[in-house]
Amino acid sequence: MARLSILGPEMVFRAAGLFLTAFALWNVVNPLDPLIERPLFVGLLILIVYLQSMMKPERSPLLWSLDLVLVLATAVSYGYIIWNADLMEDLSLFMPTEALVLGIVAIVVILEATRRSMGWALTLLVAVFIVYIYFGQHLPGWLGGHTGFGAERIMGNLYLSTSGMFGIIAYVMLKYVFLFYLFGKFLEWTGALEFIMNLALALVGRYRGGPAMVAVVSSGLVGSISGSAVANVMVTGTVTIPLMKRVGFQPHVAGGIEAAASSGGQFMPPVMGATAFLIAQFLGISYLEVCKAALIPAVLYFIAVLVGVYTYAVRTKMSPVPAEDIPSWRKVFSGGSGFTFLISFSMLVALLLLRYSAAFAVLYAIAATVACYVVIVLFQRKPLRIRSFVNMVSTAPAGFAGMGSAAAGVGIIVAVLLLTGLAGRFATLILDFGGANVVLILILTMIAAVGMGAGMPTTVIYILLALVLGPALEKLGILPIAAHLFIFYGGLMSMVTPPVALAAYAGATIAETDFWRTGVQACIFSLSAYFLPFIFVFDHGMLMMGPIEGILFAIFNGLLGVSLLSIALVGPAKDKAEYAERAVLFAAAVTLLLPIPGSTPLGLLLGVVGLVRPVRRWLAARVKPGEAQA
Repeated sequence: MARLSILGPEMVFRAAGLFLTAFALWNVVNPLDPLIERPLFVGLLILIVYLQSMMKPERSPLLWSLDLVLVLATAVSYGYIIWNADLMEDLSLFMPTEALVLGIVAIVVILEATRRSMGWALTLLVAVFIVYIYFGQHLPGWLGGHTGFGAERIMGNLYLSTSGMFGIIAYVMLKYVFLFYLFGKFLEWTGALEFIMNLALALVGRYRGGPAMVAVVSSGLVGSISGSAVANVMVTGTVTIPLMKRVGFQPHVAGGIEAAASSGGQFMPPVMGATAFLIAQFLGISYLEVCKAALIPAVLYFIAVLVGVYTYAVRTKMSPVPAEDIPSWRKVFSGGSGFTFLISFSMLVALLLLRYSAAFAVLYAIAATVACYVVIVLFQRKPLRIRSFVNMVSTAPAGFAGMGSAAAGVGIIVAVLLLTGLAGRFATLILDFGGANVVLILILTMIAAVGMGAGMPTTVIYILLALVLGPALEKLGILPIAAHLFIFYGGLMSMVTPPVALAAYAGATIAETDFWRTGVQACIFSLSAYFLPFIFVFDHGMLMMGPIEGILFAIFNGLLGVSLLSIALVGPAKDKAEYAERAVLFAAAVTLLLPIPGSTPLGLLLGVVGLVRPVRRWLAARVKPGEAQA
């Protein structure tokens, strides 16, 4: 402990966090040179990762010393870029030895920070691509072999330019994701999380499975801003999962529901985890067009999860939240945090709709959050929590540091894909394998998206998949917005699809239960997200395009389809007869969801047949609010 007090890693940690928060907000108004702002941003995030390790009291002297070496290595390797930013073009052409050595050091600190933050899977993937860029010329062409690159060109691309670790991924994390993450932290500090929970309880707490519905509603509201399904689980799940367990949900089911809801928050406009702005930039369309296209599938997804939660509660004879635990509307809006949230979030959405840049919109929203808090506190004659505010601002980047360091690693992957041309060859491989069968190509693309998205933050998933898989779908003549939403859905499903399923892992950790059982439940509750992308690729009414009757028909089919899908799959079955009726319901759901002309009447008929006995059982076993659990 003496060592900690002398070197002060906690002091450095807080100073780095405070500086990073201030810099990110200031940089919106006064942007620096890309080769200053991005290395500064990435370097500070990696420093915070290592400083967090140094602050652990159980850290052995040897490991503590290793952390100190990594901190110094990070400062030197990233400081070199910042100090020589105006010489980068010359250095990349005539690379001095120290630049080559420091580039290797920068890559090493990224790999170690990624391992500590995200585990071995993503770390090994980044390492494989680094090995590939150096030695890929020895591979046959059909296996991705390239012509070969010298060490200077490789390091110039990965380290001394805005193509690699300081490329588009770092740009997006700095200009979009981190700012929205900070917005969420500012709202959380004002008490917005408690407001959202109370609001969700007041809205759906009186229904069966109310706590799980609270998880779905609150995670949808928070998740759109958070930019990370895993972070969303850790924020809202600490409240909702214990609440679900308390009223009778099995731990693995509670964790699975929270993971499904938090992953769905990334689909939900207006922010979509900051991906809405990226899709607009990639496709050259307006932000409003992206939100319009993404709205119906996102709403249908959450309806499917809500129906699944209610179905599970009915089949397990679960009671609603006790009436005394449901807050009144007066209590929901007491204290001012609700008004702060509504004003700030409304300002954010309004500015985005008025075509302000995302960075300026969220900056003004953060300013409005602080202003509303100050006004309310002064009106209520309460003391301003200055110390709490400084603590929040200085520690907020710590929750983002792992995501940021991992993004730098993915930036290396993107640079390798573009430099070697592997991205284009991957798309060609899928097209060649699928031939003329569009459905098969879509299935292959979905499988690839789930695999490639494993363990990555939301925006990073989208950028990587847009570069690698997007071209394959666009070559098929698929509507670009449909193609990009398709791969986005596929990539995010990696969060709830074992064996990686990081959102399910986070839910299982909070619920203190088995990861695999939690992952299976998360996958079941999220299953509609595998079907919806196939629908809107073929039926543009789902994207709010085309005649109004086509849009309404798509909504009708989608609503019935995802609802029947959840009813068919969620919860225990008692006997063979129930398995049979649920098989009929599953067939009805698939029939309604598939965009096949004339399939709707058949789907409706199967749905009616499959629902007869379940509805009878539901009416017979109906539990009124306030009654004890059966």
